Amino acid sequence: MNQKTQDTKEKILATAQNLFASHGYDGTSVRDIANAADVNLAAVNYHFRNKQTLYWEIFVRAYTWLESTIEELGKNAENTEDLVWKVYQHLMQKSDYLSAVHRTILTSNVPGPEGDHKVYTENIKIGPPGAMTIARSIVKEIGDPDPAGVLWAVSSIFSSVFHWALMFNASYFQRMKQTMNITEESMKCHITLHTRALMEYLKAHKGDFPQIEDLACTNMRAALDVNKLLT
Repeated sequence: MNQKTQDTKEKILATAQNLFASHGYDGTSVRDIANAADVNLAAVNYHFRNKQTLYWEIFVRAYTWLESTIEELGKNAENTEDLVWKVYQHLMQKSDYLSAVHRTILTSNVPGPEGDHKVYTENIKIGPPGAMTIARSIVKEIGDPDPAGVLWAVSSIFSSVFHWALMFNASYFQRMKQTMNITEESMKCHITLHTRALMEYLKAHKGDFPQIEDLACTNMRAALDVNKLLT
């Protein structure tokens, strides 16, 4: 693929993401995307075949971007608290992109993915992007893992950091942040204490989590091979 063709593809992706985020999946047509990107319909069809494939390409790109980012952050993190704080900082730096992706994902009436994209909706991937990086960090600190507990902790961590990163991207909460003098230091304290509380609970309640047999827990249990994770 030459540079001009690649540039056209990237322009279509960026334009489609903005339109999906603003108008939803149903409210955006392939013609809308082509017009806004200043390309012809044939170019959209050539690169993505249809609107459905284009949507899932945006989804997969966002997923793999965050997954690879968290993996890199994990390489230099001192512990789970440090890793979670680094993830929050990165999300804040990319808050505009995160907000657009979030609105795109929350749109309704999207047909399911096809082909290679199916892996992202069939629970073969475990949890949110970067989940296994955080799970590995948790296991290194607490030792023999309780899969249901680790899954709960990872989900709680993502709920917290995504919540704050998305809220502080909104104008209202930006003003509130200034009015209430919510500093980076105070946010670090809040997020660190939340992570620490989760870790302490996991340590104190090993074996207390119900062995839920849904696919997410089953996959987490299979993935949490202690010998592999601690190497």
